[in-house]
Amino acid sequence: MDIVELIPSLRPIVAAIDELEERHGRTFLVGGAVRDTIIGAEAIDLDLAIEGAGIDFARDLAATLGGLATPYGDFGTATVAFAQGSFDVASTRSELYASQGALPTVEPAGIDEDLLRRDFTMNAMAVALDSAERGLLIDPLDGEADIASGTVRVIHDASFADDPTRIVRAARYEARFRFGLDSHSEALARSSVKAGHVSKLSATRIGSELSILSREETGIEGFARLDELGAARALHPSLDFAPVAIADMKSAEALNERLGAGAQAWRLRLAVATRAFEPTERIRWLDSLQLARPDVDVIDRAAGSAPELNARSVEAVSLFDLHQALTGEPLEAVVIALAAADTTTSGREKLGSFLTTLRHVNLTVTGDDLAKLGLAESPAVGRVLNRLQQKKLDGEFATVAEELEAARELIRSGEFN
Repeated sequence: MDIVELIPSLRPIVAAIDELEERHGRTFLVGGAVRDTIIGAEAIDLDLAIEGAGIDFARDLAATLGGLATPYGDFGTATVAFAQGSFDVASTRSELYASQGALPTVEPAGIDEDLLRRDFTMNAMAVALDSAERGLLIDPLDGEADIASGTVRVIHDASFADDPTRIVRAARYEARFRFGLDSHSEALARSSVKAGHVSKLSATRIGSELSILSREETGIEGFARLDELGAARALHPSLDFAPVAIADMKSAEALNERLGAGAQAWRLRLAVATRAFEPTERIRWLDSLQLARPDVDVIDRAAGSAPELNARSVEAVSLFDLHQALTGEPLEAVVIALAAADTTTSGREKLGSFLTTLRHVNLTVTGDDLAKLGLAESPAVGRVLNRLQQKKLDGEFATVAEELEAARELIRSGEFN
């Protein structure tokens, strides 16, 4: 298998390497791109490793490609962006962990040592990119064989203790590729959880891994696997990846897809997983995942509002009441409320009606339009708009012209002055 030829996005990069190879050390494609190509998946993220000064090499590559290098000095890494894409460059290195869960200290090293510092055997492979060795697969730990057998295997016995985020990553790879940890690696993962290594992780480090997992297509399966390994409650005592929560995530996602509601699946998952959190703790923990503030707000609302939204929908007498009760709520909150709704009440039907139909029924006419029709700014503006919304929900008009004519009639009536 010629991995270099199988990745078209590598071609301009390889051409640039050929121009520079007399000035720099041996260069390799490493990590996920090698793994994914062997599996038969598309290699999306390209990572290069060089036996030498990674940042200098990245700058020279960027100049050759007409792009820009952005360096990150702590680990001799940089990102190169150019017209045809982007890739990361790093100096080959060894790593030493001073304590469990801490960031490592690094030293320059050759490619063999660099591969031995990685998480799993299937990620500890490299392909030479220099002209003399191009296409040579460097696989010191039989990662290709583990891919063939569907095995996620750690490189050494201290792997999970050194970096417990690898437990989350293992669950992600198992779910994504339908692989499984070998028995020894699974025993090491369970021992690491019991030893408290996971609880020593900084919120930022574990948050980054969980955020990635939550967005995976198979993220729910990854969450379930973390629960099986005993890691969920080690990540946070209130975090719920237990079977009931997993079933609720699947139910919410199925409803969202069937109704075309448009909620984001990863937000639904995290909302269900954090239902048992105290509100202030939920927000603090979600913030630790380095999520954008709007995402935190939506997930928090979705996690805690199902009873309230169910009650509002049951109490709504008219379509207008229902529209008013739910408009402005995050779609994720309404989907989760629907998934949790009691089938013996009218709430489930009303919530479903809002998601499929009512939320799309909104006025085109605005307060500015009413002003042009002669209605001065006053509380009457809101009353007229509400009445127009009622009429639209009742199907009395479907075009902007009909809305405007109805507005004229309401204003002329003086009913709302």
